[in-house]
Amino acid sequence: MKTFEYLEHPADLKIRAFGQDLPELFIHSAQGMVDFLYELFQKVPTPKPTHFDIIEAEGSDLESLLVNFLSELLCYSDTHHRAAVHYEVEYFDESKISAKLGFIEATPKDDIKAVTYHELAIKKQEGGWMATVVFDI
Repeated sequence: MKTFEYLEHPADLKIRAFGQDLPELFIHSAQGMVDFLYELFQKVPTPKPTHFDIIEAEGSDLESLLVNFLSELLCYSDTHHRAAVHYEVEYFDESKISAKLGFIEATPKDDIKAVTYHELAIKKQEGGWMATVVFDI
């Protein structure tokens, strides 16, 4: 099963992420965003983390939870100049996520201004879940 893919969009970044369950879907969505910013998943082996931190988010539904989680990660990455290379969900329900992430010092190759609600979709499908997210770049 693939974890994420980039989709065509005339002006912004659009990704589709997949997961067997919702926590995995959120992680794969984050990996797609981080891959765009830092091009880390094209490197083998993946760099070992040098810093660890907890990223938490809350939302009134799955869609707002995903947007808030990705926004928190984006803000953390921008503020600390760090790219997430290790993901471990410690707590998840449909209104809150807490994840322990491992980071490396990194300079982004691209820029994301914001995570948007435009065309945002989270759907259950055969074999798991799928999310579509558009980022303002």
